[in-house]
Amino acid sequence: MSNTRFSWVNGSVLISTPIAAVVLAGWYVFSQGFVWPDLVPFVAMYFLSGLAITAGYHRYYAHRTYVCHPIVQAFVLIFGAAAVLNSALVWVSEHRSHYRHVNVV
Repeated sequence: MSNTRFSWVNGSVLISTPIAAVVLAGWYVFSQGFVWPDLVPFVAMYFLSGLAITAGYHRYYAHRTYVCHPIVQAFVLIFGAAAVLNSALVWVSEHRSHYRHVNVV
């Protein structure tokens, strides 16, 4: 048996968020119609939140790979939170804990 604990709050958010997104997007398109500019905020948030997680939470906060300006740090924290993957503090803590138990070459 593993020594890890399962967070029901995090698990339910990670499971329900994509389901809610698909249902609500379908309802929106059905009730309001669809125009191509509707995709702009979706694509922008997809890339900005992904960048914040990979370059910010992972590379900057977890591994301290580089130094950045406080404005960049604010960008990372805001868009990282928008990715709904937990706070930077919790994400980095769990990531560092993961690396303590993994053999990295």
